Amino acid sequence: MTLNYRAALEGAIDRSPLTIAPSGLVLDAIALMNGVQDDTGGGPSIGSRSGCVLVVEDRRLLGIFTERDVVRLIASGRELAAVKVAEAMQQPVTIKESEVKNIFTALSLLQQHRISHLPVVDDRDRLVGIVTETSLLQALGMEAIAGTIENLPQQSQERLTELEQINQQLCDEVLSGQLTADSLRFSQERLQLALEGSGDGLWDWNISTGEVYLSPRWLEMLGYAADELPGDLSTWDKLIHPEDKSWVMDTLNAHLKDRSSPYAFDYRMLTKSGEWKWIANFGKVVAYDRDGKPLRMAGTHRDISDRKQIEESLRESDERWHLALRGNNDGIWDWNVKTNEVFFSERWKEMLGYEDCEIANHLDEWAKRVHPDDLGWVMQAVQDHFAKKTPYYSTEHRVLCKDGTYKWILDRGQALWDEAGNVVRMAGSHTDISDRKQAEEELRHQSAELMRSNAELEQFAYVASHDLQEPLRMVVSYLQLLERRYKDKLDASADEFIAYAVDGASRMQTLINDLLEYSRVNTRAQPFVPIDCAQVLERALTNLKMAIAESSAVITCDPLPKVMADPTQLAQLFQNLIGNAIKFRGELAPQIHIGAKRNSDRWVFSISDNGIGIEPQYGDRIFAVFQRLHNRVKYKGTGIGLAICKKIVERHGGSIWVESALDRGSTFYFTIPDRTEVT
Repeated sequence: MTLNYRAALEGAIDRSPLTIAPSGLVLDAIALMNGVQDDTGGGPSIGSRSGCVLVVEDRRLLGIFTERDVVRLIASGRELAAVKVAEAMQQPVTIKESEVKNIFTALSLLQQHRISHLPVVDDRDRLVGIVTETSLLQALGMEAIAGTIENLPQQSQERLTELEQINQQLCDEVLSGQLTADSLRFSQERLQLALEGSGDGLWDWNISTGEVYLSPRWLEMLGYAADELPGDLSTWDKLIHPEDKSWVMDTLNAHLKDRSSPYAFDYRMLTKSGEWKWIANFGKVVAYDRDGKPLRMAGTHRDISDRKQIEESLRESDERWHLALRGNNDGIWDWNVKTNEVFFSERWKEMLGYEDCEIANHLDEWAKRVHPDDLGWVMQAVQDHFAKKTPYYSTEHRVLCKDGTYKWILDRGQALWDEAGNVVRMAGSHTDISDRKQAEEELRHQSAELMRSNAELEQFAYVASHDLQEPLRMVVSYLQLLERRYKDKLDASADEFIAYAVDGASRMQTLINDLLEYSRVNTRAQPFVPIDCAQVLERALTNLKMAIAESSAVITCDPLPKVMADPTQLAQLFQNLIGNAIKFRGELAPQIHIGAKRNSDRWVFSISDNGIGIEPQYGDRIFAVFQRLHNRVKYKGTGIGLAICKKIVERHGGSIWVESALDRGSTFYFTIPDRTEVT
């Protein structure tokens, strides 16, 4: 048999349902649902019972009042005689007549929302009628009923039947006046359990008598035991914080006068221990007399102290943030990446000389002020931050000021990604670093001048020492010739004078040679290459073979690393330091140890001895050119060896120093960067 489901739906709509105005009383609605009507004005008549009544005004559907609402009202303890339908009605689930394709659309809505009554309205929300599951199934016929039931999940059908039975039983008890005090108490206990499970406390105020019920959880929240506080309004009044009492009472009175005025606020209450606890209070008048006077009020208390503490911490953090921003003089920007809108701070604009209204909140305003030579790589840095999700973005670039000049800005920011990995926002700060950049530029200029000056000095020293070699050699040669030819042939004074002249010329020649060696640290330097320090040390010890043998020196060494260095200069560095340890020895044979330890990104070499030592105040002086601590008679030399060591170490990017004490030996340290290539 083929069914016309559209026609079946038309047959299932009850187009004359029970209706009542929103101003009607609940008792009148109950009478309508029980089929008690006064059609003639002479007395009641008995009609068929209905499970609901629709609340209608000017043909417009406002709500629905069902048997479930009757049960809920009685369980709340309200006086039904004083309650109007508008206070108890529920917002109905509706279906538009023009949108219904077939009867199963309405049936699906009933089962989906677990309701028994589905009002039908037109496109202007005016009431057309009402359908129920029963009327729908009856309209389909017995064969369709069987087919529909077979297609419904068995569990859903059983639950629906169970709920209908329970609902019918409760309605019969309520409407026949057989709902017992035990049932009411059971409903109240279920409500109490639900509230206690949520952690909230319950209060119930009988306005006419002044009695107040405070649940165990309400008392426990403030540290009190059951029955420890009197059950009247004064108990609550005494526990309110003095600073909150005035406005709390104003809020209470406003709600009692106007039921539309909300009664929900946060305030402080005194605990038994004397501390103040933040409470979220929710309440409502639940019963009125026939004149609209409040009879009863109920509500809940919730402990929100933790939330308030978090809010206070956030507020303090926000204040510290703003104070920090004002203190560090930075400008703040915030970029909505999707819309390209940017909330430049006043300080940001002020930094560039603009008034607050002179720059629009758009990325273009920033982009057109970045120096053209910088814009490309700055935007690339931003895109790299987006793509690589680096911890932060940071650049130093130039930004155009209102007066046409450019300022150097340190620009820092952090992007915010959504769950899909897309950038949605980026915020950061601008710091004016123009003074620093100017100082850096001046320093670079001074450094360039110093390098040029040093180069000229080194060139002069090289040329001077080189050019002095020839005439000095001639002077020395002729003085030596005089010494050989006329020694013991002139008087004693002449021999002494000739000896002084020969010695002075020889020392001058040594000084010039050492000066030439000092200048060649840079002018004759070799490229850095990977070298084994152990092999370099072996070369230096070979050059010192005679001095080691004559002094009976004992030299030990730790394993040495491989570094990037100039092999000739590194050998000279080892040779000078070990040679000094042999030269400035004490009465005992020299004990010299060479060590190396890695420290972060560099190697620290050490050369220790048991020699005569150095007084600490001379630790820096000994590395200067021609600086000596001893006379030339006892310790020969020009005082330039350690200056050459210092220059070699600095060329390699390291530093050199000494730790020593008089008569307790010395340890010379120098560092070489640990790297695989040289820039």
